[in-house]
Amino acid sequence: MCGIFGYCNFLIEKTRGEIIDTLIEGLQALEYKEYDSSGISIQGDELESLNIYKQTGKISSLKEEIDLYNLNKNLPFISHCGIAHTRRATHGGLRRANCHPHNSDPSNEFVVVHNGVITNFANLKALLMAKGYVFKSDTDTECIPKLYKHIYDTSIELGYNLDFHVLTNLVLKELEGSYGLLCTSSHFPDEVVAARKGSPLVIGVKGKTDMDVNFVEVEYLDQEEDYLKLNTQTKSSGNVLAAAPVKYNTCLRKSPPFVHNT
Repeated sequence: MCGIFGYCNFLIEKTRGEIIDTLIEGLQALEYKEYDSSGISIQGDELESLNIYKQTGKISSLKEEIDLYNLNKNLPFISHCGIAHTRRATHGGLRRANCHPHNSDPSNEFVVVHNGVITNFANLKALLMAKGYVFKSDTDTECIPKLYKHIYDTSIELGYNLDFHVLTNLVLKELEGSYGLLCTSSHFPDEVVAARKGSPLVIGVKGKTDMDVNFVEVEYLDQEEDYLKLNTQTKSSGNVLAAAPVKYNTCLRKSPPFVHNT
């Protein structure tokens, strides 16, 4: 049982302190009496860097953990994407390593928060460990950011220039079970991916005018059609990975603006 929350400010300056406060307030709104850990991920001092802060206990313990780092909370961000998570220990016991967000590697190239159950995580974990990935937690979630990095790195080696959206579709293709997830990446600053299958997920968009939200689109995947292809520039043809084909059965539908400014 988990709660996930994300906050993005796009071309609207917010300080690091304001961003942290918003993420904490979002977690507090989701907090349930049995939740026993929480965490957030925000941009570091450099544009292409992500920091993770997490702790067992109530959200107040997370706030104390963040304060230990003496962050410059006055640092402004014109655009920024932060993600947050609160959980009751289920898949993996109550220890800090099992708290979300989870990362792909020590450099935090990909960071994920997740609600749900990845039923094929054992197979994914075995595959990734065989590729040299080191797991720090007992959770099923940790395989997701590491799968992101594995597919991203392999695609670069093969000459594929994947955007965050296409990369995410390849990752989701490999996941079985249910999920609501958010992912940020140092490779795609000021971007966040939100995806769901089974688990609930709500997206809210606020702007000064209705035109400010006209860029918002949603995709619906369907196993009955096969016309979504990788929108990439490649040096050679073929699959990115044997487990992640370039073409796969899916149906893409893009919605018009779905949230009106109030």
